Amino acid sequence: MGFVLLSDRRLDPALDPTPPALKVLYTYWLEKRRGQSMPSRRDIDTAEILANLGRVHLLEVEGPTTFRYRLYGSHVTNPDGTDMTGLTTRDYRDVDFGSLVTRHHAECVRERSPVCYEIRAKIGGDPYDYARLALPLSEDGERVDMILVGSVGGRIRSRARRGAGGSQGA
Repeated sequence: MGFVLLSDRRLDPALDPTPPALKVLYTYWLEKRRGQSMPSRRDIDTAEILANLGRVHLLEVEGPTTFRYRLYGSHVTNPDGTDMTGLTTRDYRDVDFGSLVTRHHAECVRERSPVCYEIRAKIGGDPYDYARLALPLSEDGERVDMILVGSVGGRIRSRARRGAGGSQGA
C-alpha cells in the first residue's frame, strides 16, 4: 500500500502553532529578506541553519510544476525512502505523494510567499503525519527560482483550525 492523504491543512507560519524547528526556519527567512519580498539563495547560509540542516531541502524551480532537489535533508523521510537529490518532485515512486509535494511547491511559486502545511496521511495503514514549510527564494526579487523547504514529523494541533477536515485544493 502507498501513500494515502487524509488531510493537508494549510497553516499560516506567522500565526498558527508550528513545530519550533519550522518557526526558527521561518524567522530566519524573514530576517534574510532585508525588506525585500523574498531573499535570494545567496542570502541563505547553511552554517546559520545547522540545527535544521538535516530537515531542509533546497529545490530549483525549473517550471511552474517542476522542482529539482539540489539538497535533500538526511533526516527527512518519504514514502519511497529515497534520497531525492538531483531528482524532481515528479520522480517519487509514490505518485500520490509526489503530486502532493508538487502542488504545495507550486503554491509557493505562484503566491511568491511561504506555504506551510500540516499533513495527515497513512502509508501501508500506518500514520504518517508531518509538517512542511516551503519558503520562496528569488535572485531578482520577482520570480521564484528556488525553494527552501523544512519538514518536521509529528502532528500540529492548530486551535484555529481544529475540526476543519478534508484536503485543501491548489
